[in-house]
Amino acid sequence: MSWSNNCYKLPRIADYAAAKKRFDDTAQPRASSWNAFQRPLDGARAYHKRIQFDPSNQAYELVLYRTPLVTYYPDGTIAVRPDSRKTSREFLYATLPLGLSVTSHADETMVVAHTLEGQAWYSVAVGALYFKHCGNHLWQLTSPADQRIRERMCLKRAALVRKATKPFLDWVQTTRVLCGELSTKASAVPKYPDSLDAFQDTELWPRLAAGVPDRATWVQGAYDAFGARIEAAISNHEPPRRGRRPKFS
Repeated sequence: MSWSNNCYKLPRIADYAAAKKRFDDTAQPRASSWNAFQRPLDGARAYHKRIQFDPSNQAYELVLYRTPLVTYYPDGTIAVRPDSRKTSREFLYATLPLGLSVTSHADETMVVAHTLEGQAWYSVAVGALYFKHCGNHLWQLTSPADQRIRERMCLKRAALVRKATKPFLDWVQTTRVLCGELSTKASAVPKYPDSLDAFQDTELWPRLAAGVPDRATWVQGAYDAFGARIEAAISNHEPPRRGRRPKFS
């Protein structure tokens, strides 16, 4: 038997009762590396994949090497630590109960949960995500989760920005024509701006009549008129975008 790091043979543990049964039904290996609170998940030789009991809070932990990735509490709560390493994702994918899974996007591990509102994607940089079982393989997140910054910078948000700024750009072009600036370089106007910050480096500000006191007032009027500063919120129930990362921040 050769040493292997495959996780596909690991048991899927549904809840606290199943974790307790797995621990009680598995004999403690005779090797000196195992103690009374540890049991193997994949044979006595695989000490790096084990289930262990924490007497301080009566919880059962599924441990990979030295990191407890899944913890089952007596009240039914399950804590999931979304580690970013490939082996950790395979470990979680094999052992998490039905309704919970993991996926990777832009070097970020996210927990995929089936909730009452639908499928949701959660991530946390430090610590763990806590879930409560709602029945029928549905789960509810009971702890704070990080905002998915990379997903917020997806092509959908860029498309919303372009849609909001199109009338703004059309108004700028019309104003320049009315001011007599007919020789406008095409390169000065960003046809597909990815963010509102793209306007800061362009020569889009025409010379207006004396009624407009300064450029700042004119810019604020454009924003107020066309709502170009409205942010688009990305829900946890929208899947992460696959493919190339956007270049704006």
